[in-house]
Amino acid sequence: MKPVAVGGCNFYLQNCVRADSLAPCFFIFGDSLSDSGNNNFLPTTAKANYFPYGIDFPGGSTGRFTNNFNSVDYLAKFMGVDLIQPFTNTSGSNILKGVNYASGAGGILDDTGILQGDRLNLRSQITKHKLIFTSVAVKLGGVDAAKQYLSKCLYHMNIGRNDYFDNYLKPFFSLTTFTDDLIARYALQIKALYGVGARKFALVGLGPIGCVPRKRNTNEYNGKASFIMVNSSAISSQSPAFLALKNKNDSCCKTVSSTGLCVKNVTPCQDRDNYVFWDGLHTTDAAHKIYALSQFNASNSNFTYPMDITHLLSLSLSS
Repeated sequence: MKPVAVGGCNFYLQNCVRADSLAPCFFIFGDSLSDSGNNNFLPTTAKANYFPYGIDFPGGSTGRFTNNFNSVDYLAKFMGVDLIQPFTNTSGSNILKGVNYASGAGGILDDTGILQGDRLNLRSQITKHKLIFTSVAVKLGGVDAAKQYLSKCLYHMNIGRNDYFDNYLKPFFSLTTFTDDLIARYALQIKALYGVGARKFALVGLGPIGCVPRKRNTNEYNGKASFIMVNSSAISSQSPAFLALKNKNDSCCKTVSSTGLCVKNVTPCQDRDNYVFWDGLHTTDAAHKIYALSQFNASNSNFTYPMDITHLLSLSLSS
């Protein structure tokens, strides 16, 4: 596959990976699209710590629901920070660089994903971040110092798909009522993060949830926080790099019909760089890379609103 230019970087990452750092730390909230291994240690069927997951990742399967890196891994590279460790593996890691709380099957609603077993829903992820905040405050000498430090970090949130998959088609929900409830719950969790120092948010949109950044970027914050919306639908339908992927319908690995996950120990397709879908639910490393590039250094104003992550991290916000 030939390199495809995306926002000043090409498909193979030349001129993208930084030697310096755009932000001191990176905190990740979400579901299986961002999970880097949290579910490995939970009693759940939503696991990806077996072959062929991680077939192209150094060291093999880690719990990422793809063949190699996911979008937030690439964003870490572009920002000039190390790959962010999952919360369940923070022992001995440098939490000042960030933590990944994302969990496969997790959602905004507490009960989303319950049929798969245990998982970290968004409320649990925020609760765990508050524990990390306390540890950061101890390391830096106080709450005020911790908030000042954390205000310079990126908070990436990509969650909500499982809520729709699991719930909104049920007959006792109307789509409007369900969406309004999700937005309200989501906003409360964002406000909780704001309370422990978060100021720079990248919110990956999903249908009506894509309106959340604009709803929250109001006078309530008075210039003390900034939000961007990542329009994943626009990226998948308009990005030249995404459109160049040849196979947009098939799964690269053979999947289990009941779960959509890869069958264990079955060899996947060989031309993985040409596939959009890795299994029945998740995208390949190639697609993750394009999503990451398109939100980090947007070549199309439809991809991020009102700016891309590069410009978000350059903002100076009032305390």
